[in-house]
Amino acid sequence: MALKYLYVPSGYKAGKTYGVLPNEAAADLAFVRGSSATRINANGLVETMGTNVPRLDYTDGSCPTLLTEPESTNLVRYSEDFNQWVKSDGGTGIDPVVSTGFSAPDGSSNARKVVFNKGAGTTLNDRSFLDYSYTSVDSTYTQTIWLRVESGTANIFVDFDSKSANVVTLNTNWQRITLTKTGVAGSRQIRFGLRGSVGVDDTATVLAWGAQLEEQPHATSYIYNNGTALGVTRSADTGVVSGDLSSYINSSEGVLEVKAKALFNKLTNREITLGNDTNDKSLTFRYSSVSNQIQGVFVKDSEIVSVEYVVSDITELNTVKVMWDSNGIKLKVNGVERDANTITGFSANTLTKLKLQRSGSGRVFEGNVQYIKVYDSATDF
Repeated sequence: MALKYLYVPSGYKAGKTYGVLPNEAAADLAFVRGSSATRINANGLVETMGTNVPRLDYTDGSCPTLLTEPESTNLVRYSEDFNQWVKSDGGTGIDPVVSTGFSAPDGSSNARKVVFNKGAGTTLNDRSFLDYSYTSVDSTYTQTIWLRVESGTANIFVDFDSKSANVVTLNTNWQRITLTKTGVAGSRQIRFGLRGSVGVDDTATVLAWGAQLEEQPHATSYIYNNGTALGVTRSADTGVVSGDLSSYINSSEGVLEVKAKALFNKLTNREITLGNDTNDKSLTFRYSSVSNQIQGVFVKDSEIVSVEYVVSDITELNTVKVMWDSNGIKLKVNGVERDANTITGFSANTLTKLKLQRSGSGRVFEGNVQYIKVYDSATDF
């Protein structure tokens, strides 16, 4: 009837993020990422972390979460230097004017000021915008860019795949605008600025930074690209595994508690597992292949028993408890018991390690973890 394992994002170094309980090396989580990657730090700024360095992310406020993401590539060749983008004008519009040296979301002076003027024309030909061309395949792409104005508000369009219908209202706070669309094979464009007949202003002065285009249906953390034509790739976060915790985990009964959120509703299994090296014996919390479904899964050799519950949004923080004992397995979400199932022929599992994955690189957890707890008794459910 006691807390035996606790991970809360706090201390870290390259290749490791430290566990809190027990106070020994086995509680620490090994960590692998083959490239640098960005996070939101405690000051609210985008910060680059080195290869294999865990990311304690403050996107959700003052409590950090451990951020783990899949591999992704920023296909925008110049993600910050908008002077390298094509300046487009037509009708009553004039070329946008780009200047440098403005405060950016990463604390640098790399944001650009862009002055757009489409004139008083009201047709699609009346335009003033920046665009970047890329070669699309028949796939889903996600575009992101940070934008704001220095004062007041501005209505501009931000779009890609040769459309002009996404009008956004900017204010003095940085916003990361995100758009997802299915691409059409061939030469396409991403762009932002002003164009007639779509509900934008005639003129706008905008600060811009951090453009990104990813061939996937969800946005991930910012990847800097300054001239790499084929894109810059951030490696996946993998290998998040503890040492041997078998002397602390009660294999006969207990509770696995996790407070976390998924990066996106991906419809694949992404797991946090108490198990062994072969995973023929395990107790798992996971986001499943069903939309917004949370599962608890007990595996003992060939027996697999699960409990599940569909939440409103797995990309919001949820507190989940998965309990196991000789009577079966139960699931509690945000303080309410949601499901239960029996285990036939129960015998004690041998649970030795905590992993943010299933085995090897399979079913890797992709999300933000605020804490992980393991209790040694079912009464802690």
